[in-house]
Amino acid sequence: MCTNSMTKIRPSSRTRKVLMTRLFSILQKPAPRRQLSSSTITGTRSIRRKSNIVGMMGVHVGDPAPLFSLADEQGGMVALKNYYGVKPVVLIFYPGDDTPGCTKQLCAIRDNWKTFMKTGAAVFGVNHADAESHAHFSAKHQLTVPLLIDTDKKVAKSYGAIKKFFSTEVIKRTVVVIGRDGLIAYYRSGMPSNEEILSAIHTS
Repeated sequence: MCTNSMTKIRPSSRTRKVLMTRLFSILQKPAPRRQLSSSTITGTRSIRRKSNIVGMMGVHVGDPAPLFSLADEQGGMVALKNYYGVKPVVLIFYPGDDTPGCTKQLCAIRDNWKTFMKTGAAVFGVNHADAESHAHFSAKHQLTVPLLIDTDKKVAKSYGAIKKFFSTEVIKRTVVVIGRDGLIAYYRSGMPSNEEILSAIHTS
């Protein structure tokens, strides 16, 4: 009768020490970080948006303000160069007429219109909608801010107030203050408070 026997081979203490040292070194290394970009986390799912910002900032503070001439909702023309050396100009680029965020923003300025006017600044809303849309929006909410018509969004692009979502270009909510010298004195994406805008006007 044959009996198969297995011989146990034990590593030497030196070999065990080397293996334990290597294992400890591996465990000490931090796990690689996972890079997340342009994504929105919903529950446990990560939904990558094809949202590409075009010209995150077309101009910087201290740059010459891009010149423009646009019509307002009343049919008048507004040319930036006419304000040089006369008064500061505030441009409020907003995504859409009569939308919740834009209505809130422009109505807040309406409610503080006297304070804005005391600064001597000229304040304008800028959007791509037509005169009829602007006029309806203005009348509905009794807005005091003249609304300029940037039909092809060229002015918004020149100020970096544009973003691309899939195949559609939309105006990015942006506030710009231009000093009497024609230079950008303040640039902020989003919806800054009236106090912040007024402070920027005073220091422009």
